[in-house]
Amino acid sequence: SQNRGLAYNPDEEAVYAEVDLDRAKAIADEFNALPEMNLDDPETREAYRAMADETVEQYEFLEQSGVKFVPWAGVGEPYINSQEMIEDVENNNRLFYFKTINPQDPETFSEDVAQYIEDGHPLFEEYGDPVPDSNGDMHQQNVNDLFRAVHDYFGHAKEGFQFGPRGEENAWRVHSQMYSPMARRAMTTETRGQNSWVNFGPHMRREDGTLPVAGEPDFVPLSKRRFADQKVALLPEQYAMLDEEVEAGATALESRR
Repeated sequence: SQNRGLAYNPDEEAVYAEVDLDRAKAIADEFNALPEMNLDDPETREAYRAMADETVEQYEFLEQSGVKFVPWAGVGEPYINSQEMIEDVENNNRLFYFKTINPQDPETFSEDVAQYIEDGHPLFEEYGDPVPDSNGDMHQQNVNDLFRAVHDYFGHAKEGFQFGPRGEENAWRVHSQMYSPMARRAMTTETRGQNSWVNFGPHMRREDGTLPVAGEPDFVPLSKRRFADQKVALLPEQYAMLDEEVEAGATALESRR
């Protein structure tokens, strides 16, 4: 990322931004309306190609820095919570990541995966030689595995951001800045788009559009929320931009008038 002129300062502390509920609901609705597969669109394919290439660079940078990534062989998530993951990184320089394809966990299998491979989805390309997983069995990584690993590292473990709605928004804010603008479009679908749908989508709202909060009878806890469908498409460009970038663009436009 640094070779591309993108920011990564391990000593810089990230801002812990609030979630803008109106924007989160708007992103959820846009994500809901996306086609499931749009790789025939040149811009979409270019964005996912860039995301894949830059993800590999980030993964190799961290490996060369001494971080040990281990594919998780068990059923379910590798860590009870984000704090456990953060401590593993801090104490052991190690991070278990959730495999894209895990024969032990049927939830990771879907017809989509075979179709993505057939369609030449850049995130489903194989990466490197097989590596030992947490059980010692050999696992063939794909680029989506690498993305899960680097996103958990840069987006969550490095800054201590949790897995809830606010933590996920801030993980997107921090990690998205390490991608080029084109790659960030695809990365945003995979993170901010999916998370907005999970936490603020139409299925989470009451008829009047409000969101239940903890303690109310219709509140759905994080552990019970539905996963978003996988979408291989791009959200409107504004949703892949930080507030500061949107404001700077508006100021520049105003100054030219």
